[in-house]
Amino acid sequence: MTMLAKWLRRASSMFAEKPEAKIDDFGLEHILLYHGLAGSSPENQRQFKDVRSDILSAISRKNSQNLCINLKIAPLWWEDKLHRIFDEARSQSSENTLSSLLPTTGAGEDGSQSDPLMHEDWRVRANAASILNFLQVNQAQERMIEALHDTAGSASPAFCHLARSLSGFRTEAAKIALTKHLGHSEPWIRVDSVNALSKWPLDEIAPLLIQAFAQDHDFIDYASVAVARTHKPIDFLEKGEDDLTDLGAAILLGAMEAAEGTFSSNSDLLPEVSVQKCLTPLQNAAAKSTSPVRLRALIKLSQWLDDNYHQYRLEAEGYPQPEEIAAARAAASKYSTAIDLKAAIQSALAGGAAASGRKSTVRHAIKLAGELQSKECVGQLMELLSSTPIYCNDAVEALGLIGDGQCVPVLIKLAKSLVNLDSRTQNTLSANPISEAEPEKAKTYWLILRALGNLQSDEALAFLLTASQDEAPDKREEALSSLILLWSKSQGSLARAGEVKATLKRCLSDPSSQVRIKAMEGAAILNLPELIGDLVGLINAQEMSVSKGAFSALEKLAQNGHKEPIRAALSEAKASLNNTVKVKRIDEFIQHHL
Repeated sequence: MTMLAKWLRRASSMFAEKPEAKIDDFGLEHILLYHGLAGSSPENQRQFKDVRSDILSAISRKNSQNLCINLKIAPLWWEDKLHRIFDEARSQSSENTLSSLLPTTGAGEDGSQSDPLMHEDWRVRANAASILNFLQVNQAQERMIEALHDTAGSASPAFCHLARSLSGFRTEAAKIALTKHLGHSEPWIRVDSVNALSKWPLDEIAPLLIQAFAQDHDFIDYASVAVARTHKPIDFLEKGEDDLTDLGAAILLGAMEAAEGTFSSNSDLLPEVSVQKCLTPLQNAAAKSTSPVRLRALIKLSQWLDDNYHQYRLEAEGYPQPEEIAAARAAASKYSTAIDLKAAIQSALAGGAAASGRKSTVRHAIKLAGELQSKECVGQLMELLSSTPIYCNDAVEALGLIGDGQCVPVLIKLAKSLVNLDSRTQNTLSANPISEAEPEKAKTYWLILRALGNLQSDEALAFLLTASQDEAPDKREEALSSLILLWSKSQGSLARAGEVKATLKRCLSDPSSQVRIKAMEGAAILNLPELIGDLVGLINAQEMSVSKGAFSALEKLAQNGHKEPIRAALSEAKASLNNTVKVKRIDEFIQHHL
């Protein structure tokens, strides 16, 4: 592509409307539900007394359509309040209350405006289901099941509320209805179904949970936490049955992944689900049969118990003693040298596991190969990239962890087949997340960018330099992060030092604050005093996180022996500042760090 063509493409992209990613109601409602949040008070929130008055009036007149209008309110925020209102309504007239919630709809009649369970507004459906469960209206189950199936087809936020409300009846019909959605194409609906089914006794749902966890999906961590809060991993391990033992190990791993990521704000999540009680039965299970999922769980659990011994040993019931933890870690190390991961991965290449979906056993084998840095599996993992797409992302991550440079050309070739890098790097840089046309391909591309940070090669470096100009801020940030990691590990042995420094300097003025923060971290890690002036300039950034990042990077550079140029740059900057808060912050920095 000529320079003129590149300029024309970049110029035309400036006038193109860039789609921005937005959290929709569907995703947001799930986040609020599974993190135990009610959300912030909705805009133009109605007063309780007004909602109560209008609902009671609608019920007294058996006016379902008017009732639906008044149920267009945030379900999680209003749940307890609505239960109080309908408890009062039932005490006044049970018949009117049920008639309003379950109106008779004629054949062919559209209930999208007058039937609460089939209303076009998801909030009305959600609230109606919650109320019917609270009132334990058994005759509503059939219509709730119909609404559940109808809602699943549109991926409506009401599904999570319908599912958990239906589980409140604990009937066989409700269980069968929920089971139908365990393999839904939408991961959140799988989580909702598992969460609802987990309310039944374990003996009644164990086969269903085995079925649900046999296939991996993007929100398996949420599913694991949902189950573990009702049926703890130790409950499965103590059954002594192989399938349930593997399921308990998988749920344990999912909960641990959640504690490190999506649920990291809940520091006590793992003790709450009693993971500390799982060590001995898990070690015994691994000794009996060292499957990938059991070994992964034993390795991660023993490491976590070791790391958190002083924090939880007194307050977490059944916390193992140091010698027990040491013995488990030694056993895990022994089993790691004996396990045949190649055989498990080969089953995926042979098509045995791929026929019915993404199997958990193979996934754990691939992940374990990466975590154990099993170089003997590199060839198979590279083959998985193209032959078995359902395992592609796991294989990319594993190859990155193993760190074998021979896979760099294969990963870069894959990345270029997934996205048009020329187009992405010529478009205008976006400050905000963009809506990817093919999100699955974009995710794999992002994982490749992360993996390349562990693969020492000039080819990986060159690709990351290019990708640091991607239009999407999350891809630029990941490319830059890997670029910094790659360069720091090489201790300057890789070529193109000037381009690396120029990239960091350019990224310090990136429209995305996250990219600028990552560039500041890189300036400190790579010890680049030539960027001190740029860092000082960012102290005056509007975003507080960027300003704090600039001070943090300058502090690290000062520790590396660059105090005088930092002092000079700060003194010059202070003279032109009118912001007394920033001036005071600079004075404090000079006093404490220079």
